[in-house]
Amino acid sequence: MGIKKWYPNQHDYNARDFCIRNNIKIWRVTVSNNKYYIGLEINGKETRDPEYYSDDESLRKYYEYCRYYYDKYKDKIK
Repeated sequence: MGIKKWYPNQHDYNARDFCIRNNIKIWRVTVSNNKYYIGLEINGKETRDPEYYSDDESLRKYYEYCRYYYDKYKDKIK
């Protein structure tokens, strides 16, 4: 039996949209075939996740960051 592919849910999409609307920039960067890292820019400060991820893991991590910043700022900004 193969590994089950992960897909975002509605909460993930809402968190992503919140980040986009509020200029919280999160993106996946391809380093090589099936090797990615996550870049972030918040309040003009750019950083990156130090880890490397597979395609599926990087998608999951991308939405994890979206949810984190949504949960952190949802009551402070609209």
